Amino acid sequence: MISPALPQLLTTAEFAKRLGCSAATVRNMIKSKKITAVRMGVGKGTYKIPTTELIRLASEDATNLTDLIESRSLSN
Repeated sequence: MISPALPQLLTTAEFAKRLGCSAATVRNMIKSKKITAVRMGVGKGTYKIPTTELIRLASEDATNLTDLIESRSLSN
């Protein structure tokens, strides 16, 4: 469940702030399809990223970290 304190859609700047990177990095992640976003507005518009993408990334990072720890403990 998403915290009611978080908006459902975040701008690239808001997402970047929560992720600890730049908005340009977030736009690159969108273009390379590492995160899902929707375009809002006319013309180029702006990207809006669902809050669930933060949760998904955190979950993947936790899984990757767990895998790394397990692989290192197996090699020792």
